[in-house]
Amino acid sequence: MKKIYVVLLMLLITVGGFSQKVKIKKNIISLDDVEVGTTEKYKNKDAKEEGYVYSDFKGENKITLVGYYFGTGIGTYFMVKPNFAKDTAEIKMEYLYFTLSEHNALTDLLIKKYNFFDKNGMNIDNIKKYVSTEQEAQIPIIQENIRAEKRLKNEMEKMNIRVQADGTIVKTQNEVIGKFIAPNPRFFVSKQNPIIIKDGQYNEGGKSYRQFVEDYTNCL
Repeated sequence: MKKIYVVLLMLLITVGGFSQKVKIKKNIISLDDVEVGTTEKYKNKDAKEEGYVYSDFKGENKITLVGYYFGTGIGTYFMVKPNFAKDTAEIKMEYLYFTLSEHNALTDLLIKKYNFFDKNGMNIDNIKKYVSTEQEAQIPIIQENIRAEKRLKNEMEKMNIRVQADGTIVKTQNEVIGKFIAPNPRFFVSKQNPIIIKDGQYNEGGKSYRQFVEDYTNCL
């Protein structure tokens, strides 16, 4: 999967980081013209995984980054899996798309923000520290939200109901029966992102509102 990324890191990179020149040539990673490790694309058809592998020159220490591509509005996440640590962790891509390939952009991010490599090679201590630091896992939450959204959309199709861009709930013949009011513009259903449902007058009441809420609840 080839994507184009901008050379802009969002935050947390020092001014000195921008002066570093990161290159990949024939799978060799160089930092300011010093070769520091190797990288290549990763694909596991059985596990339906793809991403990238980063290694030291001996090939003994490796980290596999498995990609999760959630599209516009959510972005891309990578699961970091070192072969020298039992823990795993997530990284979110923080580049806007423009000039770098995904592989180059990810490598740039790993070095400039996370310091997974320095001029001495792969920084094992930094990687172990990162994956062992407790953090809230976003990938499973996003995956469950997407599944819930699909269940809801399937149920709405059976009920001849559609939701317009502004959250208005419309039945056949463009009858307005309610409205979604969600913290997230994409109306994901979850405990972290509950949805408020109003009737056609945007109040909690009315026969169509009660019927919709009953069917809506049953589909979750």
